[in-house]
Amino acid sequence: MDKAQSQILGYLIIFVIVASLLSSALLWGLPLITKRKDVKKTTDAENFFKFLANAIEESSKKGTKQYIPFTIEGMLTLYPINYTGVDSVVYNNSLLLRFVTKSPQIPVDTGWIPFETSFNLKQEPYAISGYDKPYFIVKRARKVSNGYEVEYLMKFRGVLDPQNNRIYKILLVGSDDKTPKSTTSGTVIVIPEKYFNVTQNGITYMYTEIKILL
Repeated sequence: MDKAQSQILGYLIIFVIVASLLSSALLWGLPLITKRKDVKKTTDAENFFKFLANAIEESSKKGTKQYIPFTIEGMLTLYPINYTGVDSVVYNNSLLLRFVTKSPQIPVDTGWIPFETSFNLKQEPYAISGYDKPYFIVKRARKVSNGYEVEYLMKFRGVLDPQNNRIYKILLVGSDDKTPKSTTSGTVIVIPEKYFNVTQNGITYMYTEIKILL
């Protein structure tokens, strides 16, 4: 009887030790797993945004329609060129990607930070043909109740060709002329709509209108 009791006691001790080890592993492992998921979320967002920007630029040059799956976590919003709502100087002619994370990977509450190129959100920052992209991307993070809200903003700007005195610019439009449109899933459709020129004060503005359907 004493031998049987000893065996049972031994099994109980082993069970308690194993349970304690598992609890410790979960206690230390779960935060690490969560952080890795959040880091991947940010990486996926950046890769998607860069891919989308390149796709829009390629469509404007080649006149090709493109279909881009939007499979990452977050909300994508189009602000068309004619958007006149709140902070229109900042947001018009842009795409905004927003998501919430526990690990933002960028400084918090410091305003917009350049991600791809230099930028000036409140003035017309002409890029230089042959050197710069027809867009810039900036990002920021803000503290919210359930973590950190991270935003990536892609804004299209004029590209100056000083030799030919021309400015090229991509104009983003949607299904509505002035109203922002948002989606959390589905397919982003990029459609070259039309090309037109306007000459003012000896400068030729060459516009490419790209329709974005969300």
